[in-house]
Amino acid sequence: MSDEYLLPNGRTSLKRFLLNQPVLHADETPVPMLKAVKKKIHKVYLWTYTNTSNVEHNAVYYYFS
Repeated sequence: MSDEYLLPNGRTSLKRFLLNQPVLHADETPVPMLKAVKKKIHKVYLWTYTNTSNVEHNAVYYYFS
């Protein structure tokens, strides 16, 4: 594994690493979030991507939108 995957700002490299795995697990979770200005709740999403546990390097990538 290249050191580029271990950099704190290597988000793109980690994502690329996971996308090149033979098996990729993904989850899309809706999360209620309060809008501060309008004081209304709206739905946002948290995506989680991970590879299988039987590989040399395990990784998890979170994306919030």
